[in-house]
Amino acid sequence: MGSLVFSNELGAVLTYSPILTALAVMAVVFGSLGIFAKKKGFQSIPEYFLGSRSVRPSLIVSLLISGSFSLNGMLYQIYLGYKIGAWALLTQFAWALSFVAVSRYGHRLATSAGMHNLIGAVFSPTTRKLAALCSIIGLGLQVGWEYGVAKSAFAGLAVPTLPDSSISLVVLFVFAVGTFYTLIGGMRSNSVTDLFENLLKFGCFIFLGFLLFGVFETSALSQSLSHFAFPPFTTAVAELTATGLLANIVFSLAWQYVDMTTWQTAVATKVEHDPDATGRSLKWAGLWVFVAPGILGTFLGLGLVGEPHLDPNSV
Repeated sequence: MGSLVFSNELGAVLTYSPILTALAVMAVVFGSLGIFAKKKGFQSIPEYFLGSRSVRPSLIVSLLISGSFSLNGMLYQIYLGYKIGAWALLTQFAWALSFVAVSRYGHRLATSAGMHNLIGAVFSPTTRKLAALCSIIGLGLQVGWEYGVAKSAFAGLAVPTLPDSSISLVVLFVFAVGTFYTLIGGMRSNSVTDLFENLLKFGCFIFLGFLLFGVFETSALSQSLSHFAFPPFTTAVAELTATGLLANIVFSLAWQYVDMTTWQTAVATKVEHDPDATGRSLKWAGLWVFVAPGILGTFLGLGLVGEPHLDPNSV
């Protein structure tokens, strides 16, 4: 009975949503790439979690970008671009600046085992354990949140006749593939797959931007682009409230200091014959996350201004 239900759900996806089908196929392709990239016979925990500290800086930059150039990151930046125009880049600049701030600890990161290890060395073992517990709790909460965001986005790609259960099946399948190659390949698999995923995301979002502005140019609002792109600063404050804008900036500046993924990725950098590689990778990542989701997300948000059926609550 269970196999019959599964077959029906899969058939519905294949019949009614070629886009979701393409996403599932891409998940398989990237999963295969991750499996191919893994190193056989891991000998130690650092080799699995940190890629033996020998991941090329270019791949490290790509991994660091992925933490920000995510689905929820892009959706929020698009929302801000729609709501406050170019002022959305203010919070993204603070986010990018946080990578530069963490880069000051590049040399110490290269010799540590990660964020919690460094916290224990600077403060105390008790502080390290408390920070680790907070990270575990935060990770558990984020998994559910990411699933909800992905399901909502995937639903937007499906036709109305596609059952909700079929959409859930595709989301779970994509999550399962990513989990599988991560479990068997560790940091090494992630570093290779993320590079190709980021290139694909850049291409798709740039193409989407051209489509959106094609629609915008035909709307009655096309003559007022500068008005939406560069509203008075008082407008941005009024839209987000002074407290909301300040909270966005402070959160963006502080996040990389408590993001376990950023620190783990930085530690994995290959620093042989190049002791500055870790810090330089963090700085390059800061530049690129200002581009995407920063500039790219804001650009897409402005492109949505010409859509008459949208408002800030539905973007």
